[in-house]
Amino acid sequence: MRKAAVPFCTLLLSPFFIFSQTNLKILPAKRTSQTVIIDGLLNDSAWKDAAVMTDLIEFRPKVGDIETFANRTVSYLMYNDEGIYFGGYCYERSKDSIARELVGRDGFGTNDYVGIIFDTYNDKINGVGFYITPMGEQFDAKYSNTNGEDESWNAVWDGEAEVVSDGWTFEMKIPYSAMRFVSKENQTWGLNITRNRRKAGIQYTWNPVDPKSGGFMNQSGTWTGIEKIDAPLRLSFSPYFSTYINHY
Repeated sequence: MRKAAVPFCTLLLSPFFIFSQTNLKILPAKRTSQTVIIDGLLNDSAWKDAAVMTDLIEFRPKVGDIETFANRTVSYLMYNDEGIYFGGYCYERSKDSIARELVGRDGFGTNDYVGIIFDTYNDKINGVGFYITPMGEQFDAKYSNTNGEDESWNAVWDGEAEVVSDGWTFEMKIPYSAMRFVSKENQTWGLNITRNRRKAGIQYTWNPVDPKSGGFMNQSGTWTGIEKIDAPLRLSFSPYFSTYINHY
């Protein structure tokens, strides 16, 4: 069931990264100095100054339509020295329109979900994705042109969601330790977000994705002006035991 419920990646990663796209959406990066509590409620004042993404575009079953106002998605993105904060409001006409069930980590089941995908090297080839359901359950994956989608990849990050009267809200904190990137003064990353409304059978992305063009990462938008963030030092330790005997 997990294989059938993989978000959109498997369907769009073959053939992988063949075409380029020139009309890409650009999102200026916003840094925050305020505290954000990850509880899924979007009531921290920091979100008021975050960059906003709206007007998601349908890519299946019908390509190119903008999502309706009643079922719109409003999402927010910002960062600080610790990591990246992604939150949003997935509107629905009623709670009954939300597909939700408990299935455990790394499994979508028949849930709605929303996710964010980063191309940290902006090479249109590699990426990592972080997804959350209305029940607050997480899914993450790594993408490359050699291995396709790696569902076994797991990162440590925080995410919560809350079902409300007219939809559901979510918050994520993704530490820099969950990703690999180059440390430099000013960065531009590839970026896209996606939302799946299971009961309606519709999936959207922020930057338009045309399944007929082949590939997904090459159809991402860009996140620009990310300043003064450093890739964390990664150390690994292996247990080692040694002994010797001197005999006279």
